[in-house]
Amino acid sequence: MTQAKETTQFHRSKTPIETSARALQILHAADELLAERGPDQVSMRDIAERAGVNKALIFYYFGSRTQLFEKVLERYYKSHAKALGAAFAGGGTVHERVRRAIDAYLDFMDSNHLFARLVMQEVAHQDDGQLPQIRANLQQLFELLKTEFQDVLPKEGPLSAKHFFVTLSACVINYYTYAKVLRGVWSADPTSPEMLKERRAHVQWLAETITTRLIQDGRRAEA
Repeated sequence: MTQAKETTQFHRSKTPIETSARALQILHAADELLAERGPDQVSMRDIAERAGVNKALIFYYFGSRTQLFEKVLERYYKSHAKALGAAFAGGGTVHERVRRAIDAYLDFMDSNHLFARLVMQEVAHQDDGQLPQIRANLQQLFELLKTEFQDVLPKEGPLSAKHFFVTLSACVINYYTYAKVLRGVWSADPTSPEMLKERRAHVQWLAETITTRLIQDGRRAEA
């Protein structure tokens, strides 16, 4: 079968991907290779070899290279949204909710180091087949945060939800994006338990400082 015919096949598996050991094995292999090499340098043959399966099995489960890559990102975003949703479910004060959200975000990144690199590579790649999905998932996360903190975040201005979302997201994800470079700059491993604990304390301090200002501004506005 030629490569051209293979790339036009449709997903034929009747087994849900989430419950198929082989499909999950393929996703894991694709995840690793995308983070290691970037989208342009990963072929279906590479993924098949890393996963230890026949290349035809990848098309059987995912239909195409693009659909496979989309599924890798989709699983990350779903897991991320689920973690943040669970953190917000507990209620409490603004400080308590923000602290749980930060902990959930950092816990997710500690368990998924490749996520930051994969998203940044896809954005830099400007792949029209991928960016709409990234936008959609960012929108979901943004709406989740905006709804959760609508009682304290102003609708517009420098302290509005859009800036709050980007600031907290960036101070978490960029740490993992630049981890390899920071290792040489700091002469320490940014992903070591000691450094991760230190980073968590810093991000929590930053989040608490921001939310304290928000609360103070809200009280002044009501006075």
